[in-house]
Amino acid sequence: MALFYVVAGVTFPEGMAGTKRVKHYLTSMSEKEYSVGIVNFENGKAWCESINLGSTEVQIFRFKLSRLFNLVNLLSNKRDQKCLLVYSGISLQNIHIVLLAKIFNWKIIVDYVEDFRYHQENVSTLRKLKIRSILFFENHITKLADGLIVISKHLCSKFVDITKGSIPIQLISIAVDLDSKPQTTIPASNSGKFNIVYSGSFGNKDGLDIVFRAIRELNEEGYAVNLCLTGSKDNLHNLQGIHDHPNIKFLGYLSSEELTKLQMGADVLLMSRVNSMQNVASFPFKLGEYLLTGKPVIATSVGDVVDYLQDGVNAFLIEPESVTALKNAIIQILTNPENASFVGLVGYNTCIKYFSKEVVAQNLVRLIDSIYTSAPKDNISAPFYDKKNK
Repeated sequence: MALFYVVAGVTFPEGMAGTKRVKHYLTSMSEKEYSVGIVNFENGKAWCESINLGSTEVQIFRFKLSRLFNLVNLLSNKRDQKCLLVYSGISLQNIHIVLLAKIFNWKIIVDYVEDFRYHQENVSTLRKLKIRSILFFENHITKLADGLIVISKHLCSKFVDITKGSIPIQLISIAVDLDSKPQTTIPASNSGKFNIVYSGSFGNKDGLDIVFRAIRELNEEGYAVNLCLTGSKDNLHNLQGIHDHPNIKFLGYLSSEELTKLQMGADVLLMSRVNSMQNVASFPFKLGEYLLTGKPVIATSVGDVVDYLQDGVNAFLIEPESVTALKNAIIQILTNPENASFVGLVGYNTCIKYFSKEVVAQNLVRLIDSIYTSAPKDNISAPFYDKKNK
């Protein structure tokens, strides 16, 4: 059986968007009969542990320098086909793993989910050093990687310029797990209010100040609207002032099961982003989760989002950083729930067509095959997308 391992500095198996992207890679490749595992950097636990993600058995290898010998033993496996996917770029944190893997003839695939030239969040000095190292290794990526995955068309263009077509590039935006959707809708509240759910990291890229202003103004105009926030506590400074507003509540980090229940019980799900190069270069993981619920989704029209969604057809698209546009979309859904429900259903079908794990597996296997079969060096794979079929 071929090996497919992921190197990722994420919590596992529970976590935010990065964790979920890694999980989808592992479960997708397991269904293609690969033996799968993750090498991460969690401390204080045993080197190796086996867990089950549904029907997928995943080996977790927790690396630190004192376990270098264990890592060498792991990578020296003599199977013919061995792929190592490096999540979110090569950096000082993982370069030694990449170099060791190359010595033992692993094929290296690097997954880029952000253009760190445009990173706009406040980060620690250590994080800044990691970002600089990612940017450094990007310029030498053809010496380190056999293939690339990118999350957006922007990143595809960037790495076509860097690699000059010397290694294959595959666009994989996001993925959803069809088995994670409950069969029934769960009421979010008995208060009679209109419930909006936003989940995320609350970073500067999300423009939450615009969202808070819209909710406050709607309440002042007599609309009974609630906003529920859930996600990471890393950027709580961007949530200052919400405790003074009874209709905006922060629920903290929720497990996957709790988050799904909350989303299924919402009246509308909100994906807000500012118009920045950081957002143009990325793609919101939460959008797939939202569409999978079949609920109405409001999304800002930034980046590749507009390639999959059309306003009033499969989602409610709004211009970024506009209080008025967000308010109008909420009012449109609130006052015409039948139409909103239909838009949510079409959004669900869009999600199944473009973001299912099966599509991810097809694209990833295609990339691996092109690496192992010495496909033409200018093999740049496009996403499976056709606007005419939207």
